[in-house]
Amino acid sequence: MIKVVKFGGSSLASAEQFKKVGRIIRKEESRRYVIPSAPGKRTPDDTKVTDMLYSCYNLAAMNTKRNSKNSLRLYANDTMRS
Repeated sequence: MIKVVKFGGSSLASAEQFKKVGRIIRKEESRRYVIPSAPGKRTPDDTKVTDMLYSCYNLAAMNTKRNSKNSLRLYANDTMRS
């Protein structure tokens, strides 16, 4: 039997957690396919990828097409700095 396993959230939030997931995957040979999902927050100030996508969507929905591009660019730049 071949197994598909999925890991995300807090199980991918740090290097130590990644190592733990690696050990889990290697422990059973039938775990052949791994699906990683969005990693968890490393600190309370982190922005999760899914939350960022929702914010981008909301910005685009609130602005005109011209303004939404600028707003999204500013949001992305601001998020990457923190």
